[in-house]
Formats: sequence, C-alpha cells, structure tokens
Amino acid sequence: MSIKRVFSVAVVLLSISAVVFFAYRSIGNNNAIDGEASTPADERHIVYFSADWPYYDSVDALLSRANLVIRGTVVDSRAEPINIMGSGGEEYMLHTISTVHVLDSYMGDAMVGDKIEVLIPGGETETEGLIVSGFSYTFTCENEYVIFLYVSAYGLALLLNPFHAVYIFDPGARSTSEALVSAYDRNRITLTYEDLNSIAELGR
Repeated sequence: MSIKRVFSVAVVLLSISAVVFFAYRSIGNNNAIDGEASTPADERHIVYFSADWPYYDSVDALLSRANLVIRGTVVDSRAEPINIMGSGGEEYMLHTISTVHVLDSYMGDAMVGDKIEVLIPGGETETEGLIVSGFSYTFTCENEYVIFLYVSAYGLALLLNPFHAVYIFDPGARSTSEALVSAYDRNRITLTYEDLNSIAELGR
C-alpha cells in the first residue's frame, strides 16, 4: 500500500470498524465567502459540535487499530473548511490543519523528515468564524508529540481519536519507565518510553 509523504489526516473518514458521528449546531453569520473583509467578532459564525469516537482503554487497544505511530513537531497550522460527508455528499465544517514534521517513526512507512497534515475539528478564521469543539486541546509548536494513526487504503492517515491517540514527548525523560503526558488531560491510558521502544521493535 503506497502512502503519500504528506498525509492528509481526515478524522471524519475514519473507517477502522467504527464510524465517527458528528453532531453540531450553529449560530451567527454564515454568509462569509473567500475575499470578504473580516467579520466582527460578535457577528461571527459559531458552531458547537460533538462526536462519537471509537474508545480505547490501553496501548494494546491503540496498536490493534493503528498502523502508523510517529513522533514529531508542529511546524505550521491553518484553518479551512473540510467536507465532513466524504464521498457521501457535501457538508463543510471548519478544521485546524497542523503540519507535523516527523522526528521518529515507531510503526508504519513514515520516514524521518516527512511532513504529515493532522486535522483537528474546530478552529477560527477571519471570515469563517469560530468553531468550538467537544475536546479541549490543540497542538502547539513548543511540544513534540507521539501520534497514533491509521493509514487507509486511499493513503490517508487518520487520527484514531483526539482523546487517546496523542501524547507529549519529553526529550529529557530520564527513565524508560516514565509515562508520557497525554495531550488530553482525562486520558487514563499509560504510555511509557519503554512502550515506544517496544512498538519500534514490533514495527521493524
């Protein structure tokens, strides 16, 4: 299976024995188009959304679905509307697209130096307005992240879910038994640096 060296991470196309359902409501101005002047903050289009994501309760559960596990830093972010219906129709919702520069690959065909585009539902633009999503973290350029992904038959790398699949890597960690901090503070899965070494061995 060929994999594009710049991956589009389309969470809404997740197709690994589970379906992601999005529910959202909107208020405010929905008439902004490309090239329009900035919309005043109190008139911007606001969408509140939630989703039914696959649930994982252990590292083994993540690995049973993931076929790409990488560590990287965010080098760029932008927000743009994404068709959340995929091939089933057209319905656009704003996403933040973060470009991740790969520093290490524990599983899968990604190589050091590759750039992967990670989509997170939600974001803000001057004309599209503000999206408030059902989870509370965003990628930052200060951190290194370990991310669990699934590469589809179409070559798209899909985030398993935003709660259990993203961890902050500490380059200064002193012990392999030390646990990584989850990017989502309510995640109860423990991922250690020793686990990463084991995943790398399995992926070779």
